[in-house]
Amino acid sequence: MTAAATGVNEKTLQGMTELMRYEKIYLHPGHHAGYYPGAKTMTIKLLFRVPDGKILGAQAMGEEGVEKTH
Repeated sequence: MTAAATGVNEKTLQGMTELMRYEKIYLHPGHHAGYYPGAKTMTIKLLFRVPDGKILGAQAMGEEGVEKTH
């Protein structure tokens, strides 16, 4: 397994809830285009600010391609 992270994590944001409202979404894409065989699933958690949708941080885990996600 490989893990990657960028920006602020949720634990940090939880201490700032009175200053900033945020939401999270979980995504489960393949590590490469689905029309090629053998795609491995990644799990990505994306944290974003409400109401403007500015991305605050993201974490990803998977067997392959996680460090190349952009």
